[in-house]
Amino acid sequence: MNTVNKNRRLTIKAGIAASTLGAFPLIPRAQGSDRFAPYRGQKITACWPSDYATFQVSKQIIPEFTKQTGIQVELDEAPYVQIKNKLLESGAASNPKYDFAVYIAPWKSELAAKKCLAELTPFFNNKVLADSKYDANDLIPGLLTNIGLVGGRLGYLDGPNAKLYGIPRGGETSILAYRKDVFDRYKVKPPADYKSFAQLLVELNEKSKSPALTQRLLKGHHCVHSWLLHLNPLGGHIFDEQWNPIFNQAPGVEAVNFQKLVKETGPDGIQEFGFTENINSFLSGQSNIYLDSTVIFSLMLRPENAELAKNVGFSLHPRGVKYASSTGGFGCGVMENSNQKEASFLFLEWITSKQQDIQITKLGGAPNRVSTLYQPDLLRQLPGFAVYQKQLLHATPDWRPIIPQWDELNIKYLGATIPDVISGKASSQAAMNDCAKEVAVKMKEWGYNS
Repeated sequence: MNTVNKNRRLTIKAGIAASTLGAFPLIPRAQGSDRFAPYRGQKITACWPSDYATFQVSKQIIPEFTKQTGIQVELDEAPYVQIKNKLLESGAASNPKYDFAVYIAPWKSELAAKKCLAELTPFFNNKVLADSKYDANDLIPGLLTNIGLVGGRLGYLDGPNAKLYGIPRGGETSILAYRKDVFDRYKVKPPADYKSFAQLLVELNEKSKSPALTQRLLKGHHCVHSWLLHLNPLGGHIFDEQWNPIFNQAPGVEAVNFQKLVKETGPDGIQEFGFTENINSFLSGQSNIYLDSTVIFSLMLRPENAELAKNVGFSLHPRGVKYASSTGGFGCGVMENSNQKEASFLFLEWITSKQQDIQITKLGGAPNRVSTLYQPDLLRQLPGFAVYQKQLLHATPDWRPIIPQWDELNIKYLGATIPDVISGKASSQAAMNDCAKEVAVKMKEWGYNS
C-alpha cells in the first residue's frame, strides 16, 4: 500500500504535464445527505460516440447511475466524426437537443468559444451539488490539461487565465505494443529510439515476410495523427511562438519520411487505415507492431483477446531527440444552453469518479485517473500497465495546437499534403514547404500573426 501511494505522488510530482489543478479550487465541500433529491425524475440527453470502446462499455454502468440518482440518461449515438457538428447545432439552438457533451480534445477551444460548453469550476465549487470525495487531484494531469482547459497559455494550455470546460473520459497517450512471440522468433528487440525503430521495420519485414508496423495513414486527420506521433519526439512543432509554421523544418520532413517507410514495410492498403483498421491489423496478427493510442491496453483486458494478450509486450514510445508521447482522446462536458445543467454535471462527476474509472477500465475502457493505473488486480491482469505509468511521464499536452481552426489545418492542408508524400506523388521537402506557405497565409488571415 505504501508503494502505491509513493508511486502516485511521484507520478503527479513529475508533472505528466504542467498541472493546473492548483489554479482551480476543485475540492468540493461537504453536501447534504441527498444532493440528488432536486433532480430525481429529470432526463438528460447525451451526444455519445457509437464507435469508441470506452463509451460503448460505459453504457453498461449507466443504469446504476439512474438507480442511485433517479436521473435518466438518454444516449443519442453517432460516429465520433459527426459529433462536433451535432454539438454546435445544439449549442446554437433555442431548444437544445443535448445536455451532456462528449468531444475530442481538438474541438475544445471551438466548443468553448462558441458557448457550447459550460465552465465546470462553479459546479465543482457548489457545496450542495458536488461530491466531496471526487478527488480531482487524482485525474491524470496531462490529460486534464489537454482535454479540459481553455484560455491559458497559447489559448489551450494551463496558465492564469485557463478555465475548465471538460473532464477526461477516454483520454489517451501513445504506446508501442509488439508481438513478443514474433520478436523472440526472429531475435529482435523493441526499439529504444527512432534510428533503431527504422532499422527494425526493415529487418522484421524482411525476416518475417509479414508487415512490421501498422499505422493510421488514411487521408485527412488520421495520417496527420500518425505524423504527429513522430514529429514530437523528433523535436518538431507545428508553429513557433509567433504562430509561424515550422512543420516544414527537418523534424517534420523526417517524420513524413518515416511514414513512407511504414507504408513500404507495413500491411497492404495501409493508406486506407483509420483508427479501426489500424487496431484490427494488430489484433488480427496481420501486423507485428503497433504505435498509437493506449486504448490498446483496454482491448487487451477483454476476454476475447485473452490469448493474444499473452503474446503482446509493451514498450515506451521510442525516443527521438527526446521522449514525447501524444495526449488526446475524449472528454465530457455540460452544454451551456442545457436546461438540466446540474443533472448533467452530476452524471459527468459520476462517470469520471474513481469507482467508475476502475469499473470502466475493467470492462475494456480507457483509464483517466492515476489511482486506476496502480490497481493491483489490473496490474496482475495486464503487467503492461507498468509501462503505461512510465509513458505518462512523457505525455505532451502541447502535442498539437488546439485552436478553433485546427480542424481545417488538419484536414484541408496537412491531411491532404502528407498522403501525397507517403505515396510518392510529391517530394517530402517541397510538399511540406508548399503546405507551410499556404498555412502561413491562413494564419495571417485569421489574425494569428502579422
